[in-house]
Amino acid sequence: MEHLVITIGRENGSGGRHVGEELAKALGIKFYDKEILAETARQSGFAHEFIAENEEKKPQFFWGTGAFYMYEQPISVKLYIEQSKIIKQLAEKESCVIVGRCSDYVLHGYKNVVNVFVHAPLSARIARVAEREGLSEKDAKTRINKTDKARAAYYNYFTNQIWGEAKNYHLCVDTENLGIDGTVEMIKKYLELLKH
Repeated sequence: MEHLVITIGRENGSGGRHVGEELAKALGIKFYDKEILAETARQSGFAHEFIAENEEKKPQFFWGTGAFYMYEQPISVKLYIEQSKIIKQLAEKESCVIVGRCSDYVLHGYKNVVNVFVHAPLSARIARVAEREGLSEKDAKTRINKTDKARAAYYNYFTNQIWGEAKNYHLCVDTENLGIDGTVEMIKKYLELLKH
């Protein structure tokens, strides 16, 4: 495939971001994760810190006394729309790896897009997050659960699909047994098979 976009959905602590980075290096293509924040800030006018605080969150609606008040779009909806535009621009411009932000759904129907979901058993994810963040196992588990709950709520809300459900992706990979390098090799092998 001359023009190829790989989207990476991932459980917290599964190493999905690292897989995306290494895959992009191995394929010689661009990697986009936090870079999308910077581009969203540039195009939308929102401050980078504000976007980092509010992106990938399910909209919050507020109820008044027996009435529903919504005078404008919640900020998370505005950010989703802005980031979706940027994801489409990137996919149309060049081959790349894009992490998160419902990119598999945003690029639905685009040619040469491969959607990957990276996961691992909770015990392996706790160990990874505890080591990476310098946390106790208890605190790592709490962080993982909170992060995954937020990611699932965001994804499910905007896509009307279920986050992490195999049928939404072309390939689901468990990093526990393969490690980061093995997972990258497996994805590369899958891409090679698609060429035939």
